[in-house]
Amino acid sequence: MLERSRKHSKTTILPFIVLFSPFVIFMIESIFPYPFFIEELGKFLIVYLIIEKEKQTNMHLLSFTMVFVLSFILFETFLYISDFSSSRDIFKRIILTGSLHTLTVMIMYGLMQTKIFFRFFAPSAAMLLHFFFNFFVKYL
Repeated sequence: MLERSRKHSKTTILPFIVLFSPFVIFMIESIFPYPFFIEELGKFLIVYLIIEKEKQTNMHLLSFTMVFVLSFILFETFLYISDFSSSRDIFKRIILTGSLHTLTVMIMYGLMQTKIFFRFFAPSAAMLLHFFFNFFVKYL
């Protein structure tokens, strides 16, 4: 009975972790000089927690992953909204960063469900993609 209640408590806390982790990631990101590294490492840890919970519960939790991506996109857009002069810039930011974060999380989610080698490659691939995105987005 005690084991069942522990599993249940871990399942009920996962949605809160998924929703509020972008706030924690951005707090940590403000301290360190490479934000793309911190963001992708944080996303990797959250995706890892979701995949581990899938294994424990035998449930498909892709919806948790998508909620995490949406909360990440909205939180980041809200933080940087003062940097934009027009609603067109805000819309462009939501589309570009939304696409980036969705792609990086889906890359990690997909690669982490394969062989062990690719699990370690997942955050590196996302970090590399995020680095090049940050480099080239300046020119748009």
